[in-house]
Amino acid sequence: MGISYYAFSDESYGPKYDGLGMISLPSNQLNPVEKKIKDICDISKIKWAEIKGHDKQVLALEIMEYIIQMALKGKLRVDILIWDKTDSRHNIQQRDDDENLRRMYYHLFNNVMGKRWPIGSCWKLRPDRNNRVDWERLKEILNSKGKELSSTLYGLKPKFHVVDIQESTPSDYPLINVADLFVGMVRYSWEKSEKVKEKLKEKEKTKHQHEKKTKLSGVDRHRCELIIDFYKKCKENKLGVSLKSSRGGLKTHDPEKPVNFWLYEPQSEKDKAPTKD
Repeated sequence: MGISYYAFSDESYGPKYDGLGMISLPSNQLNPVEKKIKDICDISKIKWAEIKGHDKQVLALEIMEYIIQMALKGKLRVDILIWDKTDSRHNIQQRDDDENLRRMYYHLFNNVMGKRWPIGSCWKLRPDRNNRVDWERLKEILNSKGKELSSTLYGLKPKFHVVDIQESTPSDYPLINVADLFVGMVRYSWEKSEKVKEKLKEKEKTKHQHEKKTKLSGVDRHRCELIIDFYKKCKENKLGVSLKSSRGGLKTHDPEKPVNFWLYEPQSEKDKAPTKD
């Protein structure tokens, strides 16, 4: 069975929000995309946690601009799922964060593979290394879901098939670090939404308006500026990414867009995170 698509993923954790990032693309785009990223910089040094100064801020934006252009051409997707650990689903006793992470991976993979790419696609999934997810079990669950038949012009086909899931490193696949960069940025934009929006307002003031400057540490300043520059690129390209809403950080209103930032919200009162026995 031929591999038609790859997906690369990584996680980001914070005091209030956790998140998953996924870069997905057709297999024939993998080599040219990775080559271009390597031409820009040593991607192993451009994780979100390393964005602390101007030089890496500039390199990160260059990578993001390239990813945006490829997404606009339909060559790849960026999908970020984050969740609020203080909402009604997660603010419970004995929450099992490892099992919850596995479920969030399921939601992310299933939505992207089942809804955003063509029916009948075959996948290799390459998550960053962790010891928290039973990948074989997740593969079984995904393939069970993928076997749901969908109508096509040629009859009935499974939605998707996961050939394998294998933990990997950014040295093997640079797109894992690209996923890290995006999910770190989106999670930070929610964790520090007030700081980001204050910085955005400051930048939007005209030179004739003298407002008190936002007080930020060096690290926060570089990260906020990167988020704002990225947001402006999304706006220029009509990607439907929001930053100015009263609640939260970067968010995409239409999940069909190729750069999709998604806040998981409880689906009902019964939607609760798993708990430990």
